[in-house]
Amino acid sequence: MSNKKTIVHIIHNFGRGGAETLLVTVLKNLRDYNNIVVTLDSLNEFGDELECDQYYSLNLKSHYLFWTAIPKLRKVIRKHRADIVHSHLYFSTLLARMATPKDVALVSTIHASVSESIEYRKSVIKMADQWTYNRRPGVLIGVSKNTLDDYFSYLKLKRREHYVLYNFIDTSLFNACATPYRPEKGLKMIAVGSLKIQKNHQFLLQAMTRLKGTPVSLDIYGSGSLEDQLANFITETKVAVRLMGQVKNIADVMNGYDVFVLSSLYEGFSLAVLEAMAMSKPMLLSDTTTFREQCADSAMYFSLDDGEDFVNKVKQLKDDPRTLERIARLGKERLLHNFMPDHHMAGLRKIYSTVLEK
Repeated sequence: MSNKKTIVHIIHNFGRGGAETLLVTVLKNLRDYNNIVVTLDSLNEFGDELECDQYYSLNLKSHYLFWTAIPKLRKVIRKHRADIVHSHLYFSTLLARMATPKDVALVSTIHASVSESIEYRKSVIKMADQWTYNRRPGVLIGVSKNTLDDYFSYLKLKRREHYVLYNFIDTSLFNACATPYRPEKGLKMIAVGSLKIQKNHQFLLQAMTRLKGTPVSLDIYGSGSLEDQLANFITETKVAVRLMGQVKNIADVMNGYDVFVLSSLYEGFSLAVLEAMAMSKPMLLSDTTTFREQCADSAMYFSLDDGEDFVNKVKQLKDDPRTLERIARLGKERLLHNFMPDHHMAGLRKIYSTVLEK
């Protein structure tokens, strides 16, 4: 009989997002536990990459039927005699708080700054999070210090047991072999992220109108609800921007670019930024607290309140190969020292051991 402890991991689904990618990778490295995975619906864009001992979909057709999922999840927890339930993202965490028995440890990961989230502008969303936290707080993990600070302050919650655990990536999947940047060929920029309000791609498109006639181009990888709106703007303004759609392995295309850019309004902790670090790409990022925490001096930053700041920094980088090389090197070094699989897994195992000792 196995002496392994059992964890029930619950997440909304396995669409390709940062939280989902993180969990898929964690499961591959957590074989010292029995891993039971539960999703609210059956979407899985990772296919066989998702490795676990058993998988359940609660087949929740609507969030209005949320309450019907509580006994289903509780049944899975009891069936597998779970030692820990670990939830990710909003609805999964609400459900875990409602369904997890008091004799089972509960861990929840906060992946984004809730004060900036559109969903949390709805009073019912805020109240549900506050009520379930006060009823069954468990242990909280934040993907950055800023994410945790924001969660407690915005929801006005008492700080109970919590930890900061940074995201990571497997660097073996990202091999940098790009040719050195040559200014005479122009600056090719890449942005990666879902086409939604949070990623603020409209800012980049507006800024690119000011760079017409300059040998600078931008390709955006990702899909989402704003695709048609962005495409129409590109067609009307004839800016040097292309929407490239979603790809499974961004490493296959990133080598062909000179600079990685993100104009996010907010982030929890960006996996796309870690991928750029792994590929030794110089980064030009919006000046947010989380990006500063993640990258420190290994990136250049621009103000979202001043489009000219972005334009001026693009022009500066276009003519400065030495600065590009320097920030690319700093980014790779910061990744290797802080955001590797061993760093994350050691921290996660320590958290699990702590909650199991109680």
